[in-house]
Amino acid sequence: MNRPVSAWRRFTQTVGWPALAAVAAWVGFSRHLVGTDGSHVLIYVLTLVPVLLIAGVMALAVPLRRKQVISARASAWFFFALGWGLVLGLFLPDEAAGPTAVVSVLFGEGWQGAESAVSNPAAVIMVFSMSMAAVFAWLDSRPGGPVRTHDEDHAQGTGYYPVLGE
Repeated sequence: MNRPVSAWRRFTQTVGWPALAAVAAWVGFSRHLVGTDGSHVLIYVLTLVPVLLIAGVMALAVPLRRKQVISARASAWFFFALGWGLVLGLFLPDEAAGPTAVVSVLFGEGWQGAESAVSNPAAVIMVFSMSMAAVFAWLDSRPGGPVRTHDEDHAQGTGYYPVLGE
């Protein structure tokens, strides 16, 4: 049974590509906008940006290649990751004396302590979330779809479990 494709999923499929490119550029070059780009820009451009782009392209392209639209849960993970990418671009520090992140330049040196305190978890959450988007896009667009068959459900919890002492 094919369900109608929701507007949310169509929105992700059309807006996802430019949004992914914009967030990747934001993560790589946000400090350049405020003039604080230093030696770490190359590191960010060669690590964080490719990981974001590769997982994001997989999340968007795999369903298209299988002639489907991205699933709702993959779409949710995708935009969750992009949101954390925006946060990461705001707080990503660089090597220099004084404030280097966009928020600390715009809002004052009081934000300097938040640069690495926010950017480290934001990078981890962004990479994890985009990886989850790619995984769910792959799983949900495979032939047979995301729903397990009755045989798989019936086999759950049956069999011999030596750990339980049966």
